[in-house]
Amino acid sequence: MQNKACSAAGQPHLFSFGRLWLSMRGSFRIRLMGLVLLAVAPVFVRAVSIEWSNYRHSSYHAELAALDTVTEYQHSFLRQINGTQEVLKTLSPAVLEFVQHDIACSTLLETVQALKKGSILWLAVFQPGRGNLCDSVTEDQPAPSQSLLDGMIKDKSLPAYEEKNSPQNAPEWHVIIRYALSGQNVGPWLLSDMRLHIAPKFADSHVWLIDKGKGVAGDIENGLPRSVPLLSLHDRQNTVFSDMSRSGEHSAYGYVALTDQTGFLLGLSEGRNHFAAYRVFISRVGEFLLLVLCGLLAVWIATDLSVTRPLRRFTHRVMQWRTMDIEDVSKDLPLPSELRALSDTFDQAVIAVRQRENELTTVHKQQELLMMEIHHRVKNNLQIIASLLNLQSSRIRLPQAKAEFQSARDRVRALATLHRHLYTQGELQAINMRSFLNELCEQLFQAFGEVPGERINLHIEAPEVRMTSDQAVPLALIVTEVVSNAVKYAFPDQRKGSVLVRLTVENDDVCLVIQDDGVGLNTAPVKVEADMRDGLGRQLIKGFSRQLGAALDVSAEGGTRYELRVRLRNHGRRYSASEEADLSVEDDES
Repeated sequence: MQNKACSAAGQPHLFSFGRLWLSMRGSFRIRLMGLVLLAVAPVFVRAVSIEWSNYRHSSYHAELAALDTVTEYQHSFLRQINGTQEVLKTLSPAVLEFVQHDIACSTLLETVQALKKGSILWLAVFQPGRGNLCDSVTEDQPAPSQSLLDGMIKDKSLPAYEEKNSPQNAPEWHVIIRYALSGQNVGPWLLSDMRLHIAPKFADSHVWLIDKGKGVAGDIENGLPRSVPLLSLHDRQNTVFSDMSRSGEHSAYGYVALTDQTGFLLGLSEGRNHFAAYRVFISRVGEFLLLVLCGLLAVWIATDLSVTRPLRRFTHRVMQWRTMDIEDVSKDLPLPSELRALSDTFDQAVIAVRQRENELTTVHKQQELLMMEIHHRVKNNLQIIASLLNLQSSRIRLPQAKAEFQSARDRVRALATLHRHLYTQGELQAINMRSFLNELCEQLFQAFGEVPGERINLHIEAPEVRMTSDQAVPLALIVTEVVSNAVKYAFPDQRKGSVLVRLTVENDDVCLVIQDDGVGLNTAPVKVEADMRDGLGRQLIKGFSRQLGAALDVSAEGGTRYELRVRLRNHGRRYSASEEADLSVEDDES
């Protein structure tokens, strides 16, 4: 159960990683290249590891070559020693007979030496304490050095040897081999001076004879290993290893033991082989990299020709289908089958979208016509109501009742003006406040028999801003009440003055200021005071302000001033320069 839970818990991480990878920025071609690299990466790593193994095997082959070569030297050395010992064994009875009867054995030894010319350099019968009893010393071949004879006298596991210079610049040892004539070490010995000359098998090889007691003899010391103790090689018997030589070259070494005390050490320089193997390794890796790059380039070009380029053309055609009125976006495009299926699906979607757009356009036009007709009929009905109220007020003799009818008439006319602006300007949900305020205020002046600019000046400051009808209706009624009161009560006794209506927009707030320089509320007649404080107009202004959610501020210094601040809704916005030009043309025409 735990394993299942763990696997189930791990799956979202895998899926999230896949979604993350698919959401990475990059074109389809780059993603395809990434997939190709992921597919090639294991093969590339495997190929590099194989080439690295081959490179490492080159050093191992050098070690094997060193061991084989030094083993050949060992076998050659032992064959020569065994052959010489067989000669001494065969010769010993005759030599012993000559020595016992005091017959000159030198002639015999010289004869044998002549027969074995090249392998035996010197023969002698030697007895400790007495020296040479007879020998084959000639002018061409003198006796061995005294140091070599002294080494022979000592009890050694190997015959004594001596290193000499070689004209071929190769190691050369003179080896003394002894054979007891009487079977006793203290008796006479038959000695043989054997020359061992080892010619290098490789140009960069060196050979040494390692003696645990005497040290190292042989080739140049710079070829010896740097970090491996030479005397420790006797404990390894036959072994191979790689090390840096004392001259700084990477070399392979092979060691074979002759006895417990001596052995051959051969060093084979890996400099050329190592560099050649390294060069082969680099060339193979470079070839594979070049092959991978060529493959990626081929994939890049093939993807561009077969997928990316047709996809770009298809995308360009899709972007132009609306402006160019293209029904079949994939027409005349060489697309793959997958993109062709996508294109067919898109064509079907385009047809469906066009049909739906046509239906929506038709419905929208019908709704606009219907709304315009509704606003037109509402405007006509409101004008009829205003005319009826005006007609009724003309028949009333009581001044207060007549004033109430006239106020109702002005309110209805304000609503009628608003609806007329809605359908004449084509904005069914919003209204241009600048032109609306101009017409509304002039209409209110005319209702009271005033002409703006004669006795009372009218100043309207408003930008080209649209407000929704939900906000414009209560705002229009507020303007109607305040401006009507200003014209009726602020300038008694034919007093002159001015009325200012200012509409400003600050960010998303609309500020409406209506002020006059008349007598003010505090000095108005009692009936006016009562009408403004307790009458219907005052209640309407407060009620419409609450409906708008606006802050209302009323002051009476130097006249009467109303300030209203309301939040502008989303439908409201300023007109652009082109829209302002169009609206000014419409105002001139009207």
